[in-house]
Amino acid sequence: MELDLTDIGQTLAIGSVVVVGFGAWLYLLLDIPVTPRLAVSDKSPFRLAASAVLIAALFAVGILAEDVSKDVVGKQSSLRPTLPSSGWLSSLRSILPPDDELQAEGAFTRSEDGGKVAWSPHPVAKRLAERQIFQRYGSDEERKQGRELEDKILHASKNASIGQDEVVRATARVYSQAHAILPQQDKYYTELRRIESRADFTRSFCFACLLLLGIGFVILIARMLMCLVSLLRQASSLSAGTGCICTGLIEIARGQNYIAIGRKYVSLRREYIAIGRQYIARGRAGIRAGLSQIAGGWPQIQLWLGQLFPTKTRLIRCSLFVAALLIGFYSGRKAFIFEQRQHGTKVLAFWAAIHEPSFGGPFAPTTQPKNDGSGRQPLK
Repeated sequence: MELDLTDIGQTLAIGSVVVVGFGAWLYLLLDIPVTPRLAVSDKSPFRLAASAVLIAALFAVGILAEDVSKDVVGKQSSLRPTLPSSGWLSSLRSILPPDDELQAEGAFTRSEDGGKVAWSPHPVAKRLAERQIFQRYGSDEERKQGRELEDKILHASKNASIGQDEVVRATARVYSQAHAILPQQDKYYTELRRIESRADFTRSFCFACLLLLGIGFVILIARMLMCLVSLLRQASSLSAGTGCICTGLIEIARGQNYIAIGRKYVSLRREYIAIGRQYIARGRAGIRAGLSQIAGGWPQIQLWLGQLFPTKTRLIRCSLFVAALLIGFYSGRKAFIFEQRQHGTKVLAFWAAIHEPSFGGPFAPTTQPKNDGSGRQPLK
């Protein structure tokens, strides 16, 4: 893994975006202040060690985000057939286009008409087809598919439709071969390395924005669940208090019934009136206990209701942060698509150029190929 100062700076920037964004969500949603600071002026060993640990953590998070983003975007091409062609899940297809499709768009133009995808060749693809480069790599079946693709490119008047799978696979074979050889060409590799570095950074930045949006959603759901659980607990205390009040009222009614019976029958008057007064006393005590429970739980309910429904200030801050993440993702996505297409165009154009007779390198034919009238030049 080659790392220069630019790569290290980009990795630290991605790690900082993830860590600071996570801390912002903790502060906005859970009121947990997370403010990591670098102790530059403080010369104490502890603060300097803490700063070194923070920088290492940022670098590790940045490397992890870059690797995961590259794996996720690179594997989207194999996952796409499992996604539906219509519905809201189909929007996942265009969140971040996979590398192989963007590299194919460096030599072909992709267009959609009525849900059908059509590919038309660029001049770069025609140069590759003239040099019979599409049929040079892969198995026998893949070479056959490469020849068929070259026929479609060179004989566009036949209105032969070019499918997405054959374009992406054929271009990926050429691209992988070129990408393995071109680092040996210094005048090409320097420019391609810069473009690839920018594409990696924009891809990682998009992934970091999406990751922070997902983290914010998870923290929000967790916060709401915590509030609901606390509300249910306080509601149970309110229900217990209400039950005590109802029981007290029942006891009071039973005591009044005993007193009424005692007053009616002289022989039972003293005994029944005493029992009735005991029931009334227990009922009043139950009512007081129930009111006490309700009075103790109601402030907590008000508190958790306030936590469940955010204040206007908190809502504005969260909305601004979400808008910033969406803007960052959209701008990073546009930059990533542009850089990746440019990288694919450069790689394929350079690969076609070093196969030209005028190049004079190890890939160029020793003699000028002749055109056999079919629009295709023979292999060297």
